[in-house]
Amino acid sequence: MCVVCDGMGGLAAGAAASRAAVSAFLGRYVSKPPNETIPVALRESLTAANEAVLALSAIEGECGSTLAAVVVSGNTMHWVSVGDTRILLLRDGRLFRVNREHRYQVELRRECAHGDGIAPFPPDDDPRGDQLTSSLGEAPPGAIDISVRGLRWHPGDSVFVVSDGLYRTLDHGALGELARESGPEICTAWVQAAIAAQRPDQDNVTAIGLRDRRAVPVGRADALLHAAGRIGARVQAVIASLRRQPSIATVTVIAILLVVMLLVASKASQAAAVESAERPGAQPGFAR
Repeated sequence: MCVVCDGMGGLAAGAAASRAAVSAFLGRYVSKPPNETIPVALRESLTAANEAVLALSAIEGECGSTLAAVVVSGNTMHWVSVGDTRILLLRDGRLFRVNREHRYQVELRRECAHGDGIAPFPPDDDPRGDQLTSSLGEAPPGAIDISVRGLRWHPGDSVFVVSDGLYRTLDHGALGELARESGPEICTAWVQAAIAAQRPDQDNVTAIGLRDRRAVPVGRADALLHAAGRIGARVQAVIASLRRQPSIATVTVIAILLVVMLLVASKASQAAAVESAERPGAQPGFAR
């Protein structure tokens, strides 16, 4: 499991809120009943975290926190989030955003994209743009992003939970490039790059991750295409033989090999389509 809580409400209050949220979340999750599903356990754990932050606010004054958590169980990845802490999946060298961010600008853009389009997009310098539309410390939080079915977890996958201080300093393209170049030390590379940027308004940076160490298997499509390539090489060899000594038998062999190669290539295309359908999309919230 990975959990990141990014506190709000001033340095001291924010730190206390994030610690209370993480402690309550983990405390509830590790005590989940055996028959409780992971999505239900994640939601109940988030509720416990929210209650902890509300209790702290009653004592210390107004404070809040984001929360994003990931659980990998067997071949499935589950998550829950509230606020703008981001979950990223690295698969086959590509970095995908998993969860939905609860920020004013993001929510408004989503409404425009799926609604009647009347509301204008907020400008980049709109002071409301980065305001959270949901966080811990509200009764209840305005919105929760939670995976119901989860996402299929593949050998070689890596998942990361990062605070906004990271992705506001390094854009998605830069994060993906560093992820491909940094081997297993991706989180360290990200944090070091954010610090090296020396932004005067740099927020705190947090990045944690889980990596599947299993070897990445050759896809069925790749295996079939490799087989088609071998058949193609055999066809070329037979053609060369035909040029030296033409015969009806050799022509027949070529015809049979060509038919087999076409059938294998067709199967490879179908397998590639299936494998592509199992891959995540490029937009937030791709597998709910």
